[in-house]
Amino acid sequence: MREKTPGAYKQQRDGQRRAYSLSSSLVETYPALDQLVLKMTFSDPLGAGSQQAHMFAAGAKAFFFIACPCSICLEGGFDLESVVAKLVAARREQGAGELTCRGWRSIARDDEHRCLTKLSYSMSLLYKADSLRPG
Repeated sequence: MREKTPGAYKQQRDGQRRAYSLSSSLVETYPALDQLVLKMTFSDPLGAGSQQAHMFAAGAKAFFFIACPCSICLEGGFDLESVVAKLVAARREQGAGELTCRGWRSIARDDEHRCLTKLSYSMSLLYKADSLRPG
């Protein structure tokens, strides 16, 4: 059963906004990184799909939590922070993968109502020229 409790969704949005506002910039978090391009494809278990792309320039917030596109999903979403951190630490210029939303499509929050929206992503990372020099 799909139920939407406005209070729970408002609280969720407020928490995400607060986390975003507290995030530092890309250049502060990853000084060697000049730009990151994130391409995403969402696949809903009910058959719907969508695509998005985001470009993070040096001054952009280094906030890599992607909200689940399902409007009735509670406590879901996709955290790509660890993916970005690993790619930067290894000085990789490309990365790709897939994540599954573990939120719920019901306030009952039982496994029968898991969201299970899939996120397929690819990232392109561009490093500052001076960060690639040895020494």
